[in-house]
Amino acid sequence: KLLNKNKFQVLPAKNSLFKAIIFDMGDVLFKTAQISVITSIIKKTKLHPALLYYLATSNIKDELFSILKTVPSLGNQKMYHKGHEIPPIMIDWITGLQSCENILTSSIDHIIASKQSNYQKKLFTTIVQQIFNPQALAESQKPIKSMIKLLQPLKDQQYQIYILSNWDHESFSILKRKYQKIFTIFDGILISGTEEIGKPNPSFYNKLLLQYNLVASECIFIDDEPCNLTTADQLGITPVLKKSSQSVYKALENKGIIKLL
Repeated sequence: KLLNKNKFQVLPAKNSLFKAIIFDMGDVLFKTAQISVITSIIKKTKLHPALLYYLATSNIKDELFSILKTVPSLGNQKMYHKGHEIPPIMIDWITGLQSCENILTSSIDHIIASKQSNYQKKLFTTIVQQIFNPQALAESQKPIKSMIKLLQPLKDQQYQIYILSNWDHESFSILKRKYQKIFTIFDGILISGTEEIGKPNPSFYNKLLLQYNLVASECIFIDDEPCNLTTADQLGITPVLKKSSQSVYKALENKGIIKLL
């Protein structure tokens, strides 16, 4: 609420060392509406009280990732989410190496074959059906207004703005249609789902630089995953870690791009 009350002024790109701002999508420009997702899962599983307690007290993500790590995959890339290594089968989905249908079938087969209780298997099956459903995933995404409000003022002051994101191509297509006004602001967009490669692989970053004729030292990259920012830094791109919208605003002010009023 305090951030929404803050006003800022974007300083002209012609007076800045930086000419391009590159944004990640997940938890940077868009966030998952967790309440609606959890509500949907609870309704679909008709949770037994014991399972409801399990959902509230267990680390569901770690347990699910542990199961999915055993699912055979096609690719050999590494990706991270909040410091955790993402299961290879999910990376196949994010990089478009397999269809959602194939990935979902393989994942459910491994969940059923796991040593989890029947209630847990039902819960995990419902979760992966939510994850690997492009429509459901797109509908669960909401713009982070305090970040979106930066975009047009940056363009107005002649900064180029780009997206470099690990995102599957099916749900991205839906999201892009739904929020067309947001995505048309960008000068270029690269997502892993269409490029078959993603962060933190340096080739993904270099493809953006080459495709849009960008100079690494003139770029800022905003991401919430430290591993992804390490690669950017190694390539000469200035990294900005998004802990909150306020932290991004402060970082941009420190770099002479905006002035908080």
